[in-house]
Amino acid sequence: MTAHNETSPLLAGSSSSSASHAPYLQQQQQPQQQSTALTANQRHQEAKGLIYMTLSALFFSFMSLLVSLTAKSLPSFEIVLFRGIIQTVLGVLSCRYLKISPFGNKNVRFLLFCRGLAGSCGLGCFFFALSVMPLADATVVFFLGPVFTAILGRIVLKEPFGPLDALASTMSLVGVVLVAKPTAIFGVPDPTDDESHPANAVMAMLQSRQLEDNGRLYGVLAAVCGAMCSAV
Repeated sequence: MTAHNETSPLLAGSSSSSASHAPYLQQQQQPQQQSTALTANQRHQEAKGLIYMTLSALFFSFMSLLVSLTAKSLPSFEIVLFRGIIQTVLGVLSCRYLKISPFGNKNVRFLLFCRGLAGSCGLGCFFFALSVMPLADATVVFFLGPVFTAILGRIVLKEPFGPLDALASTMSLVGVVLVAKPTAIFGVPDPTDDESHPANAVMAMLQSRQLEDNGRLYGVLAAVCGAMCSAV
């Protein structure tokens, strides 16, 4: 017996057509596969970035707590000095590990110097605010930095700053006013209304309250200056 292969013009045409279109389909699928791989890699990098940002915020909050505890017995700028020394040592070791220059590229060295100067001034102001204000209040005022960053981005970098950004910035500024509680708006409770305290105790309370208000005002101004330097 002789075996015969069944052939059909339709099947033959389809097989030859698929064979002829196979290179085209492969070329069309390759960019899609590359795009899918690029999107997956980008999502992975963004997830890592979010994790790093969360860890950074956690360590920054822990640092603020330690500063608030030590500022009662040490000057704030002495704390800045020790922080700078440790950060310098870690930075130099990291640069040695990555085999890069600690002073950066010559083309951006001046910008690096300005960034370091602004960062040092901002950190010093923030540490001073922590030494004269409650931890939560100083942190709330200092985190006006993103508002000033958005404003500088609009002025210097011509980035968009829409109505929603303006509304959020205004609400943030109102929140700072509520945290600062300036006496010009909220007033000062008069301790002389309480007749149970003698006159000398009332005077001591007034002086203590005045010193506290002055320290709080200086702390708020320092935190705002620190936020501006952080934005710069």
